[in-house]
Amino acid sequence: MTSKAERRRQRQKRAVERFSELAGRQIPANTEPPATVEILRPTDQRMTQGVWHIAGQFAPAVDKTGGDMLGELYHAREIEKHHYDAGRAFQQLCALWQAELGIGSFRSCLDITGGGFDATDGNAALNRRYEAVKQRLGAARFLYLRTELDKGAGQRPKSVEVLRRALEGLAE
Repeated sequence: MTSKAERRRQRQKRAVERFSELAGRQIPANTEPPATVEILRPTDQRMTQGVWHIAGQFAPAVDKTGGDMLGELYHAREIEKHHYDAGRAFQQLCALWQAELGIGSFRSCLDITGGGFDATDGNAALNRRYEAVKQRLGAARFLYLRTELDKGAGQRPKSVEVLRRALEGLAE
């Protein structure tokens, strides 16, 4: 007399055999994963241009600089940790604000789909935070930070010292 589990295994085996006959091919009984695992790693040239974190033999490489000017300045020790954190918070606030408005980074002069923005629309807390930062920094420093922190990897600010002072205004 066979057990319930044994009958279930026999039934599953018969179903696999019937399916393989219908498909016209044999299904291997013991399938194993491929012996080699392809790991995505950056090229040697790209590895020389960043600060990389590799967790293990099979883990992907992660660029710690974030791929922009702010991360490169931090890892080159040209700005302090509190400058870096303030810059990232500012970038996040600007990105949330831009997403709230529903505009991209590029807009054609022929595009007439977007309307104006009413301050009562959307996330009021985000609007208050954005306006408070804008008020605290002043128009000139705010615009300076917007343009400088949008720069990508390999670019430099006009002046690292001016950028530091602007970021200190955020960190206060």
